[in-house]
Amino acid sequence: MNSIIQYISCNYGIKNDTAATITITLFVFVTGFLINAILKNIGNYFERKKTKRIFEIALESFLKQIEKQSEAFLKSSESFTFKNEGNFVSKRIQILPLSSISEIGYKNTYEAYFLNIRSNILFVFCKKKMNLKLEAFNKIWEAIHSIEFWHNKSFENMDFFNTTYNLHNERRNDAIENYRLYFEKMMTATKQNAQNVSQEIIDYVKKVDNITADWHNLPKATNELVAHEKLIMPLRELNRKNQNLFLANEMNGILLKATQEFKNQQNLLATFKEQFKSSSDLFSNYHKSTLKSLKMLKPFPF
Repeated sequence: MNSIIQYISCNYGIKNDTAATITITLFVFVTGFLINAILKNIGNYFERKKTKRIFEIALESFLKQIEKQSEAFLKSSESFTFKNEGNFVSKRIQILPLSSISEIGYKNTYEAYFLNIRSNILFVFCKKKMNLKLEAFNKIWEAIHSIEFWHNKSFENMDFFNTTYNLHNERRNDAIENYRLYFEKMMTATKQNAQNVSQEIIDYVKKVDNITADWHNLPKATNELVAHEKLIMPLRELNRKNQNLFLANEMNGILLKATQEFKNQQNLLATFKEQFKSSSDLFSNYHKSTLKSLKMLKPFPF
């Protein structure tokens, strides 16, 4: 320090006492600045470490939840059949870590993983490796945002499915009820005018009666598939063979409406079965890719 004082005194014509005061002031200032910088970097190091740890814990929990949701979606896809009775439901797994991850945010996690001396060095000398790690990091956030979107969308779709499916079912039931009323009217008219009705019509009416009775006695007669296969289609086949009869053609108009609504239900079931299977696959794939990406990030020591 004496050398610095003498240097300032000789070169700037300042007395030794004054030079000493200036030197001490500069020393204190520089020392304080360095200490603050060191303490700040130490604080940032521990803050980054804490952020990474919280993020990784939340992400591991997130992965467990989306794996469960994938399994639930798969189970739901298998339930889209006519064997299902009542409203169709899908188990909703609450992915609670999403809120924690969103609160941490992309910016903070990026800084925690990549804004440090080691990363800066690796970006210069191991650019390919760092680009792979950065790509893995971005894939994790892509999965987070996609899962959040599709998780909500899937259950909105389920509400739409139940509303639409029930609407088609009501219309199908209305068509079957119209058939029932037409059938009763036809039976009554045939009995009241038996003497004036041709044998062909009597035989036709008996066959209609037999088909209807056989269906009605079945254990699950009102099930959509049972009603379609055991009532609607046999009657339509009978009518096809009796196209010359006015009764058959008139009845077919009613049965056709029931068939159309059944087909709408059938198509809806097939569509949503595939949709929920796709959601299951999507969540499963994101689970695998995110797990792989997370492993690529963990080796960072800073």
